[in-house]
Amino acid sequence: MNSIRFEKILIHSQATIREAIESIDAGAIEIALVVDEKRLLVGVVTDGDIRRALLRGFGLDDSIDQIVHRDPITLPIGTDKNSLLQRMTDRGVDQIPLMRGEQVIDVAFIRDLLREEDEDPQLSHPVVLMAGGRGTRLHPLTEQTPKPMLAVGGRPLLERLLEQIRDAGFSRVLMAVNYRAEVIEEHFGDGSRFGVDIEYLRDAVTALNDFPGDDRYELVVRNGRWEARFASAPGQQGVRYCNELHQRLEGILGPGSVQAVPVATSSLVGASA
Repeated sequence: MNSIRFEKILIHSQATIREAIESIDAGAIEIALVVDEKRLLVGVVTDGDIRRALLRGFGLDDSIDQIVHRDPITLPIGTDKNSLLQRMTDRGVDQIPLMRGEQVIDVAFIRDLLREEDEDPQLSHPVVLMAGGRGTRLHPLTEQTPKPMLAVGGRPLLERLLEQIRDAGFSRVLMAVNYRAEVIEEHFGDGSRFGVDIEYLRDAVTALNDFPGDDRYELVVRNGRWEARFASAPGQQGVRYCNELHQRLEGILGPGSVQAVPVATSSLVGASA
């Protein structure tokens, strides 16, 4: 599970029902893990537990103490997927905390496990989104708003693009940001609200219009059967940015998956937001 989402589902034993609801909503896996100050697992609270408590007359500001399951089903971290699915099926649960000793390290969610079984191997590849352009040709619209965040039909264009990526079955996004990066990062966060995991490549790209000169480089990203190509900015500073992005992508995708080669501008293909 994404580490940022995992942090959101951890609550302390003195938490209120309201705080448990907020935690479950943030994690989007229908469970909150109750831990002590050493992250030792105290118990779990599910959305079903909360609904039943509210029907019995509990209030949102009441403690979760009386609704915590203090003997949840757990398995050791590193348990294989088939064993996880078998235990979930046998016990009729959708989530199992994964433990190292008495400390909770992660949580397995049946929907994620089943999606992994059905997933096309190609869909496990990260999607690289280039969202760092200044959009100077769209001034004054982009003076305070980065181009990918301009509204189309009442919502940012980048949000619509991200939903299309998710609906196509991809779950991991590498988003290269630069101009007004904080606007994009604040809106999308870790991506969990949109059903994806986002990693930001900050300051790794820059707008093509920012640099004079004729030299351009093409960043060729290869992984398995797919290939993506992105243009560097012209000039030495553009090449430096291209190299930085090259190194970071290769660190994620593996050695030999990325090449930077000089090309004619007319031959470039690629995509950006």
